[in-house]
Amino acid sequence: MGKRKKEAPLKLAPEARRIFKDLSFFYIPNDDINPVRRLQIRKAREHGVMWCRKLDEATHIIVDKKLTYTDIERQLQDDPKWSEKVLVNENYPIDCIKHRVIVNPNQSQYKISGTPTPAEKPADETELSHLDNDDASLELKPSRRKSARRPRSPVLSTQSRSQSSSQRSIALISSSKRQQNKGVTGNAQPAYAQDEVPLSEQPADTSVDDELTQCISEMKATGNSDLFSDSLMDDDDPAGPLLTDEIEVLSDSSSSDDKRPWKRRTRSSMGNSKGKNPAWQEKFICMKGGTKDHTDNNPNAETIKVLQEMLDQHTLTGDDFRIRAYRLAIATLRTQSKKICTAEEARALPNIGRIADKIEEIVTTNRLRQLEYALDDPQRKIIGLFLQIYGVGQIQAHKWVAQGFRTLDDLKNKADLNTNQKIGLEYFDDLNTRIPRQEVEALADCVKETAAIIDHNVELIIGGSYRRGADNSGDIDLIVTKKGTSSTSQLTPFLNQLVDTLTREGFLTIALAAHHGDADDTDGGSKWHGCCVLPESAFPGPRSEYRPIWRRIDILLVPQTELGAALIYFTGNDIFNRSIRLLAQKKGMRLNQRGLFGNVLRGQGNIKVNEGTLLEGRDEKKIFEILGVRWREPHERWCG
Repeated sequence: MGKRKKEAPLKLAPEARRIFKDLSFFYIPNDDINPVRRLQIRKAREHGVMWCRKLDEATHIIVDKKLTYTDIERQLQDDPKWSEKVLVNENYPIDCIKHRVIVNPNQSQYKISGTPTPAEKPADETELSHLDNDDASLELKPSRRKSARRPRSPVLSTQSRSQSSSQRSIALISSSKRQQNKGVTGNAQPAYAQDEVPLSEQPADTSVDDELTQCISEMKATGNSDLFSDSLMDDDDPAGPLLTDEIEVLSDSSSSDDKRPWKRRTRSSMGNSKGKNPAWQEKFICMKGGTKDHTDNNPNAETIKVLQEMLDQHTLTGDDFRIRAYRLAIATLRTQSKKICTAEEARALPNIGRIADKIEEIVTTNRLRQLEYALDDPQRKIIGLFLQIYGVGQIQAHKWVAQGFRTLDDLKNKADLNTNQKIGLEYFDDLNTRIPRQEVEALADCVKETAAIIDHNVELIIGGSYRRGADNSGDIDLIVTKKGTSSTSQLTPFLNQLVDTLTREGFLTIALAAHHGDADDTDGGSKWHGCCVLPESAFPGPRSEYRPIWRRIDILLVPQTELGAALIYFTGNDIFNRSIRLLAQKKGMRLNQRGLFGNVLRGQGNIKVNEGTLLEGRDEKKIFEILGVRWREPHERWCG
C-alpha cells in the first residue's frame, strides 16, 4: 500500500462494550482504501476485534455488500477451513456495534448472495435438535398476515450487556467447535440462546451515539453513497440519474435562494420565454457556457488541475464524500477572477472547507503530497488499469481486485470475461489511444461515401467532443438523420444496409452492441456500437505512419423531428447537458435526447406521473430559447 497520512490512535471502547474481544475479522476486500470500509474497520477494532491480514487467522469473514459468493469464491479457497468461519456481509458488524451485542449471523440480511446452502443434517441429529428444543416446538406460530407486517430486525443474544464480552467470544468459539464435532457442513454458526427475541421486543437503547451509525445515517440522508443515492432526473434518461452532489455543482452557488423550491408557473411550463429570467437561473452553468481553453486562462488553472487529479483518484475508489467535496471546490475556483493563494482566502469562499489547506499547499509548493501518495498506491493503479478496459465499470473493476486479479494477463488467463471485455483486453492499446481530429474526419468520410450510395438524402453529422472543437476524441459519434422522418423505424433499414456494406468492405470490424427500436421505443431509438479500422488509402498522414488501429464508433439514428434535442445531447459536454436538463426540470419541463416537454407532473420521489407535452424537438436553437438560455455554439459548451 502507498504512504498515507498517519491516522489518529484508536479510541478503545470501555471494556464492557468491547463485544468483539477475542474475535478476528478478515475483510473482502481486505483493505481500508474505501472511506466507509475504513471507518467500519476502525470502529470494529475499537470494540475489540483484531483485523487480520490472512484468511486462515480469521474467525469471521466480512464481505462487501456489492460482492456475491461467485466473486469471492476464488479468494475463499486460500483457506481450506473457511467453511468453519462465520461468513457475513458488512451489515453484520455494524448492527453488532449499534446494539452493543453479538447478533445472530444466521439471518438472511447478513447472507452473501449466491452462497450455497448447507447440506441437510443427518436424521439422528435432527431428532436430537427436536429433543433439545421441546419447549420451542410447542409455541404457536403467528398468523402469516401478522408476521408479514412485522419489521425485520437483527436477532440478538439475550445475555445481559453487563456480561463480559470475552465470555461471549468463548461461547461463540466453543459452539463452533461443537458443531464441527457433530459433522455439520457449511458455515459454522454460533449457537444462540433458545429464548432469543427480536430487537423490537427488547428494551430500547436510545444512546446510539457511535460514529459509524452517524456516518451511515448521514449517507442515507444526503444520498452521497452509491448505496443510498437518489435519482433527481428522468428515469428514462440514457445518461443516467443526476445526483444531489452534481446539482450543487451545476447550480454553482451557495446562496440559499438556490435551495428554495421554484414556484411553477403555467406560462413557463408551456414554454413562454418572454420576460426576464429569474435570478436563480443566471447561476446555472449552462447560462455561462465555456470554451475548451477557458480553464487555461483561469488564474487558478494550475490549482484546479491538481485538484482534478485528486478527484480522479477518489473516483477510482468510489469515495463519494470526497468526490462531492472536490467537485464543489473546483466549481467554486473556476468562478474566481483572482488567484486564491492562502488557506484563509480559500475558506472565505463557499464549498471549500477542508480543501483550503490543500489549495495553499499546491500554490506554495507546486505539489500535493496526498496526490503523490495516491498515485503510488498499487491498489488504485490496478483499479485504474482495469477501468481502461472497454466494457468494465467501477463495480466490475473492484470485483476483480477482490478476486485477487492484479494484471491484464491475470484477467486474460483466469477471469470470466464477456465478449466485450475480451475485445477490450485484446485491443487494449488501440481502444485507449486518442483519435486525432483529422482521423475522425477521415473515418466519417468513409461512412458518408457508403451512405450516399445507399441513400443520398441521408445526412451524417459528427457529434461528441469533435463537434465542440476538440483536438482529439475517444471515439466517433455519427448521427444519422433524414428530412421528413419522424421515427427511428423509418431509418432502421438504412442502418442495416449501411452496417452490412461497411462490414463486407472491412471498415467495420466487430459489433459490440446493436439496438433496433421503433416509434414507441423508450431505449434511445436505433443505434450500432462497434469498432472500425481506417483504410490505408484514406489515412490523412504519411503512409509510413499508417497502421490499422481499431477505433470505437457509434452510429445513432435520429429522426428529423428529434434532431435538435439529439444534437444538444450528443454534443455535450456532460456538465453542460446535466445543467440544462436540471434547469428544464426546475421549470416544470423535461429535456432528453428526444425533445423538450412541458406540463410534466412528478409525484413522490420525483417520479414522473406523465410524459408531458412536446414543446420542441427538431430545432436546437428553439429549445435554448424556450428555456431562456442564451444560444451557445457547440464550441462554447465546455463546462465544469
